[in-house]
Order: sequence, then C-alpha cells, then structure tokens
Amino acid sequence: MRLITIFLAAILSISTAVWGQSLRGMDCYVGGGVSFLSGPQLLREENKMGFNANGGLGFDILPSVSLILGVDYTAFPKNETQARQEAVQQVPARERIGSGISIGDGGTLSILSITANLKLGFGFHADEAAPYVIIGAGFLNTSIPDVSASYLYSEQTAVVVSTYNPLVLQRSQFNASSAVVASVGTGIDVPLSKTNSMFIEGRYSIGFTSFGNTTYIPVKLGMRFGL
Repeated sequence: MRLITIFLAAILSISTAVWGQSLRGMDCYVGGGVSFLSGPQLLREENKMGFNANGGLGFDILPSVSLILGVDYTAFPKNETQARQEAVQQVPARERIGSGISIGDGGTLSILSITANLKLGFGFHADEAAPYVIIGAGFLNTSIPDVSASYLYSEQTAVVVSTYNPLVLQRSQFNASSAVVASVGTGIDVPLSKTNSMFIEGRYSIGFTSFGNTTYIPVKLGMRFGL
C-alpha cells in the first residue's frame, strides 16, 4: 500500500511539472478485448472468460516515456453450468428428482478501475513498430449481483400440479467492493501515421480486495489518437 501511494504521488508530481511541456501533446487511447479471471478460485469457477473496454488520456514525459490516465471496465459472465449445479444443491432433497433448473439474470462479475500508468517504449524510429512495458496503480470497484434461479416441482397428488419455486444464489460478499489495484504488462505499438497508432497489450492486474485478491489478465487491441 505504501509503495502504491508513493508511486501515485510521484506520478502526480511529474504530471504537474511537465503538463505544459509535453513532447507530442495529448493522446487519446481507446481499446478493448478479452479478459481471463485467475482469482479468487470461487469466482474463477463461477464465471467464464470475459471482455474489457478501456479509454484514457496520455502525454509524453520523455521521448520514450508516457503517462496515461485510464479507465477500464471488465466483465466476466456467469458460468451457467456451475450456477445450475449450485442451484440443485439448494433444492430440498425430496424435490430434486425430476426437477428442472432455470437460471435467470445476475452473476456477472464487473470490475471498474481508474489508474495512473507509466508506459516505457523501446522504439528507435518513430515510424516503426515498437514494444513497450507498462505499469499502473489506482483503484477498482467490483460488483456481482445475485443469480436468480428457479426449479420446477411437481406435487405427487391425485392431480399433478407443477409449480416454479424461486431460488437466489447470493454472492453479497463480492458485491460493491472497492480496493487498490496494481498492474504490469507489455505490448507493441504499430504506427499508422505521425499522430496515430494501433497497439496490442496484455497485462496482469491484481486488486487487493477484502475477500481475497482479485487477479485477472486483460488482453486488448486499441488505437492511440493524437489530439
């Protein structure tokens, strides 16, 4: 936590000092792609591969070093097979045989983060593709609404009556949790013009959430536009 605080303080100090001295002016970043959830284990089992979308503003500190202030949204849809298995366990034993489980809305894990990032490029010529590394720190918020489910139960009476009884798979311990997040990654910039480029990037992100560290790997394709 202390190191992250120092990192953010340094970023703010540098950005204040060089805001009016940017070498290339402001840049706008937009992108998106897929995300892989690696922890905690319970959420990894209950959610599928996700997607991400991001945007940000950046400016040069040095010819090969940029500061990027970014906003990222990542979502991991629920694993319906896992949710159905869990719902079966909540159905009273005497009603499980022949019961049909219907999984409804909810269960998507969403992560919204705001970060400050340092990007270090290794290009020798502005018109050539160049690899880079990027590190960042900031804050995130996780949210995962309860899953609505129901099961079909037929009463064994003179007249068979079938009814749907509701179930709720609660995940309140994961809902609306805020925490510090840190990330490190690498990518490659491909120039398209003097002011625009395309990038491919992968990162390892870790959110220090109270229910166990939330770790995920977003892989994104995006564009940088000079403003």
